[in-house]
Amino acid sequence: MEQEQKEVIQDIYTTLGTTVGDKATEYEHHFKEGHNEWTETVNREEHLQAIIEWAIQQIENNFDFEEENKK
Repeated sequence: MEQEQKEVIQDIYTTLGTTVGDKATEYEHHFKEGHNEWTETVNREEHLQAIIEWAIQQIENNFDFEEENKK
């Protein structure tokens, strides 16, 4: 495993650990698309879903990962 990959794993681990400990019920998510920027308020479930999707994206973007059970 390369150093950059180790840093990605550490970032994912830290983010997930922090997220588990944060028991807020509302979160502000900041978005940027081109020149447009906006903020949305989401509930805990939506926040957790976004964090999980981010973690999966980090793994897919930084590691050679193929699902063994693809059909």
